Amino acid sequence: MKRIIPILIFILLFSCTSSQRSFNFENEIHGIVSKVVDGDTVYVSVMTNTLKVRLADIDAPEKKQQYGQEAKIFVKNLSLNKEVVIHLKGIDRYGRTIGTVVVVTNGANLNQELLKNGWAYWYKQYSTNVNLGILEGQARSNKMGIWASTNNNPPWEWRRKNKH
Repeated sequence: MKRIIPILIFILLFSCTSSQRSFNFENEIHGIVSKVVDGDTVYVSVMTNTLKVRLADIDAPEKKQQYGQEAKIFVKNLSLNKEVVIHLKGIDRYGRTIGTVVVVTNGANLNQELLKNGWAYWYKQYSTNVNLGILEGQARSNKMGIWASTNNNPPWEWRRKNKH
């Protein structure tokens, strides 16, 4: 049932014609970030619903992984309790909405900011946006965030090694 609810919300938002505030026909949803789960997942309150949103094209360290808490704090500082626009890309196999999240007040693109500041990897396995790869490369060159350490383990490898 938990997987069905986000899908139903997504479908309802796509079929909605009366609420321009929460949805415009350019595949955007407006809401307020109500919780930060980790560096690449947030909850966004939309009208009376809450969407679990996975940031598209990036992969941040897991909460229990080195730099995971720093990535989460970075996202909290940028977005918690702020109005955002989600540029929708789809729904993943876990029922999460996938999208690019932009903070309305300052235009900060969370996906890009995480890469620029070195708190995430460009998830090139699931992304064709090479500009994000450039942002990651610049953070690596400047030894920002996770790139300050030479002992990095990408989140997808960490998850594979730490399956329960």
